Amino acid sequence: MNAVRVRARLHAKAVAALTGAVLVGAGALAPSAGATPVVPTPKPTATPTASPTPTARPTPTGTATPTPEPTPTVGTPTPTPIPTADKLPAPKDPATAADAAAAIEARYQTLGGSTGVLGAATSEVTAITGGYVRGFEHGSIYYSASTGAWDVRTGPMQNYYDFLGAQESKLGFPTGAEYAGARAGVLIQRFTGGRIYYSAATGARGVYGPLLARYLALGGEAGKLGLPTHGEGSSQPAGARLSAFEHGRIYWSSSTGAWDLTGVMVDYYVKLGGSASPLGLPTSAAYSAPGGVTVQNFVKGRVYYSSTTGAQGVYGATLARYLQLGGSSGVLGLPTVAEKAGKKAGSRVTVFKNGRIWYSSNTGAREVRGVTLARYLSIGAETSRIGLPNTYHKQTSYGDWQGFEYAAMEYYSSTKKAYVRMPFTVTSKTPTASDIPYTYRSGCPVGPSSLRMLRVTFRNFSNDDQYGTIVVRSTVVGDITAVYRAAYDHGWPFRRVNPVDVYQGDDIKAMAADNTSAFNCRKVTGNPYKLSQHSYGNAIDINTYENPYVTSANVYPEGSDTYLNRGNKRKGMILRGDPVESTLRSRGWPWGARWNYPDYQHFSENGG
Repeated sequence: MNAVRVRARLHAKAVAALTGAVLVGAGALAPSAGATPVVPTPKPTATPTASPTPTARPTPTGTATPTPEPTPTVGTPTPTPIPTADKLPAPKDPATAADAAAAIEARYQTLGGSTGVLGAATSEVTAITGGYVRGFEHGSIYYSASTGAWDVRTGPMQNYYDFLGAQESKLGFPTGAEYAGARAGVLIQRFTGGRIYYSAATGARGVYGPLLARYLALGGEAGKLGLPTHGEGSSQPAGARLSAFEHGRIYWSSSTGAWDLTGVMVDYYVKLGGSASPLGLPTSAAYSAPGGVTVQNFVKGRVYYSSTTGAQGVYGATLARYLQLGGSSGVLGLPTVAEKAGKKAGSRVTVFKNGRIWYSSNTGAREVRGVTLARYLSIGAETSRIGLPNTYHKQTSYGDWQGFEYAAMEYYSSTKKAYVRMPFTVTSKTPTASDIPYTYRSGCPVGPSSLRMLRVTFRNFSNDDQYGTIVVRSTVVGDITAVYRAAYDHGWPFRRVNPVDVYQGDDIKAMAADNTSAFNCRKVTGNPYKLSQHSYGNAIDINTYENPYVTSANVYPEGSDTYLNRGNKRKGMILRGDPVESTLRSRGWPWGARWNYPDYQHFSENGG
């Protein structure tokens, strides 16, 4: 029988019997069809030394003496040598057919000849790439000058070996007979390029090169990974390889070396997308950090695990800042929610036990923590009027300061409160009729072209700075700007500052909302026969709830009667001599408090 016929017969047997799956992509597993393999009945003839005792799997536990979080070297892996047990003897001179026949016959007789485990010969000694082979009823004996003659027996081992391409595959020629592994029911056979592991539950699977070296260093089939469950496959980036095992995986690339993932780490990593995820390939094994924390390093990030937080990834610039702050032992503590897209386009946020880090390409990675974080979240965080953080926390004489895109936040240690601080600005534009749809209509004494819509900075009742909008006549912009500037400089608060259009032009609703406003083309509230001075845009109502409007029949807004007691000074009340009253008085704006029925909220340019 010639070599072509021998190879064709062996490959046909392999394809018919091979079972299991192969690894593809960055970590996806694709099943392949085939019959269930049968455990071979012959006992192994050789029992080499068992694989080394496995290194214990890292288990998050408390530590009596915390040490700084280690930082394993990333990027230049320690070379992973081929295991000593798999190193080959020095090559001999090229063998002749006679040498091969003699060696194969000697091995055959050692196994009992025609009455032994291989049975009768079914072919002659046949030349193949790199050596020779002879077929038997229950297997084949392969020979090369460097490995000698070794049998591969019919069943899972030969099926898998032939399916891969026998001696032309990554496995190469056998270097020993199959033998019992350290676990019951496991058979192993060594080859020049790797090993085949078999069990009834996992089938026959090959492990090769640096992945095999890492596997053996972890204890092989008796170690924490268990048996291989899939053949070696490709991974991302191009050129990377992975092997899957009962309890984990090993990933390898020429730049990172071979590293294992097990337990919660491999579960988290695979769920995230494996080597195609934001983490990239592993660059270390899992290791312990203070406080019962387990950490594993990757090309683009790290995964932190504890029993209370689970496994969470930290990446890129956020990781760099996190490590500057002390990592899991630092001020932020452990991550509790891995990085995700922020609510503002282009932003990313990672949540930690004691704070958060926001990142964008414009602002970098900046942490916000403590009372400042609580206040930042309460106003809408990155979608709020102050935007993303763009500086780090800075200690001050009063407590702490931090800058944001459009404002700052100040924390006062004396009160344990944080406030938004914005520079005082006023911007002006001429409104269109569509900007003031409820407060302007045809026939009003002042049209849009004679009005200005001001965007002003003011301090609110929460002691935060914010923007408000007020519509006034163009001729009084200076007066209105002056009163807001005086209020800002003295920390005098306004509840809210909105055009009355927000309340559909309804003065009663605007007063109930405690709004400050000016222009509104309407009749006097409570007097349908008289046009209000607000129709001219040169009157302003301020903090309407704290400063009620009194008529002969009512007090507006409803419920504000308590503020008729002007001797009981409370936030937002206008009192003679305060920044608001004194500024408007100095600019010739009389206060409605002088009337028989006082209007404590009202000032106008002409006293009306």
